[in-house]
Amino acid sequence: MTLATHRRRGSEQKFFDVVIHLGESAKSQQDPLSQSFKPRKVRRIPQRKPKEATEDYLETINSLIKEKGYAASVDIAERMRVSKPTVTSIVKKLDSQGFLIHERYRGLSLTQKGKKLAQEMQRKHELITQFLMLFGVDGGIAREDAEMIEHGLHADTIQKLGAFTEYILIHPEMLEGYRTEIGRKSSVTTSMTEKE
Repeated sequence: MTLATHRRRGSEQKFFDVVIHLGESAKSQQDPLSQSFKPRKVRRIPQRKPKEATEDYLETINSLIKEKGYAASVDIAERMRVSKPTVTSIVKKLDSQGFLIHERYRGLSLTQKGKKLAQEMQRKHELITQFLMLFGVDGGIAREDAEMIEHGLHADTIQKLGAFTEYILIHPEMLEGYRTEIGRKSSVTTSMTEKE
């Protein structure tokens, strides 16, 4: 999940908290308008877990190293859409946890532990993206969705998605059957809508 998504979720959470607070305030007042206002129960969006942030940073750093040969804090900040001081803080934390080596003014390098986790996250991301694209999801949307999904899936689920995706890619006729059926259903729905 990108930090922009996390921030958006955080602002949504604040909005929902305000709606709930307003609803509770309205109940306590005795004017007729407030009695007609009944707040809906709102599902709280879970806060991002520290492990997810670690995985996202390592994946980004690994990607930058592959692309440019190095990962600078300014590039990480730009890619993650966060401030440079935020990156500096996270990099120090990742260094102390043994995921990377940070030499001041020299750059970053991932340890074996960091590389392993970054590669695992990249593999999950690519697998989920590929899986979603099987169903006709646009590549850009599939990558965004994969970013949100990748942290919450169990290893067994990832393994099953991988096996299914591989099977479908080996047997494209099955995918064509699915697409034909979906296209048929879509055209039936369209013609029914036009008649109304």
